Amino acid sequence: MEITGLSDKQPDIDESVKGPAKKIALDDEGNWSKAAIGFTKGQGVSVDDIEFKEIKGTEYVFVNKHVAGKSVAEVLSGLNDVITSMTFPTLMKWQNTSSTSFGQFTG
Repeated sequence: MEITGLSDKQPDIDESVKGPAKKIALDDEGNWSKAAIGFTKGQGVSVDDIEFKEIKGTEYVFVNKHVAGKSVAEVLSGLNDVITSMTFPTLMKWQNTSSTSFGQFTG
């Protein structure tokens, strides 16, 4: 059986991520604070990528980042672990000789 009409990978995502307020991101001398540096590291970018945007009268740190979509093989590679880690109140088996079991929800 062949499945058709599916993408080979997830779509890429470009997103703008909000960080700390500007008053927290910069110290009194205009240097980047640990909060700003930690935020950018956590987003996989540098402080050079920081922009400020105002929201309801307060300026916040924002960074734009690109997240590349994963391939189908990469997304599905962990599927076996997800399925085999599932537990159900009642387990059944395919035929007597099968080692494959599946759950049945009762309710």
